Amino acid sequence: MASNRRILTAIQSLIPIQIFIGYCFCVSGFLVNFIQLLSKIIIWPFHKQLYRRVNYYLGTLLWSQLTFIYTWWADSDVTVFVDPKDLEYLKHEYALNLVNHRYEIDWLVGLVDIGPNQDEESSSTIQHKANPYPVVESLDDTELRGSIKRTQLIVVASLIDKQTNLGGLCRTGEVFGVKEMVIGSIRILEDQQFLNLSMTAHKWLRIKQVQERELKDYLIDMQAQGYTIVAVEQTVNSQSLYEYQFLEKTLLLLGNEREGIRADLLSLVDVTVEIPQAGVIRSLNVHVSGALCVSEYARKYLNFMK
Repeated sequence: MASNRRILTAIQSLIPIQIFIGYCFCVSGFLVNFIQLLSKIIIWPFHKQLYRRVNYYLGTLLWSQLTFIYTWWADSDVTVFVDPKDLEYLKHEYALNLVNHRYEIDWLVGLVDIGPNQDEESSSTIQHKANPYPVVESLDDTELRGSIKRTQLIVVASLIDKQTNLGGLCRTGEVFGVKEMVIGSIRILEDQQFLNLSMTAHKWLRIKQVQERELKDYLIDMQAQGYTIVAVEQTVNSQSLYEYQFLEKTLLLLGNEREGIRADLLSLVDVTVEIPQAGVIRSLNVHVSGALCVSEYARKYLNFMK
């Protein structure tokens, strides 16, 4: 091991090797940037979601090179502070490494950091990126939960203020097999008005907290995971709800009762839909609008689920 270390150090000290590694990193960086520019020109005008996904993976590809440099060149030491009684167990047990990071480059660097220090015969390492958003899981009734049909639809109601609207949406989402409902605060689950409308639906539907200030980052994250963001809003480019064909991985974004959806959030959405109206009143209640959209989505996908 010591001889291998000396050989590696000698190789690392060679100026041509250092120049070559730097050259490769710079060239690959320019190449990735060039592809990003082309995707901006060619893909962005026609498919924003695809453009974001392409750039997401290009960025990960570029910066993952740092993990190679980190492992091969830096030879960094990791200092572990531990109780002397536990010292004998280090590197001889399975470990779960929890990292409160959300992006792939953190996962790659963390994996390299802990990977080489494992006892290959007796241990392995699992790294998990912690979910930054609090989640309330549905009721733990294995037999009943196994019979519940769920779609891929996520309903985002973080902009909605009124407890009654949130309670009604929760009930609607559970009835139509929504995968997850996102709200601004999980404290609403303790509100009596919410409970009166939800009719225990919150016990069976997965609910996640994403505060309004976190919503922009959350939407970008979900787009990177392949979700199409559909906003219920009246705009010049809105499509009729009854003509639009929902994709299976859809995130439905609902607006505030008074203000609707902020402009900075609308700039992120892939599609806006509106509900055709025949009356004089300008709009429907947000709970009713959401229920109509969820029902229209479920009409296409719920019957095809296994």
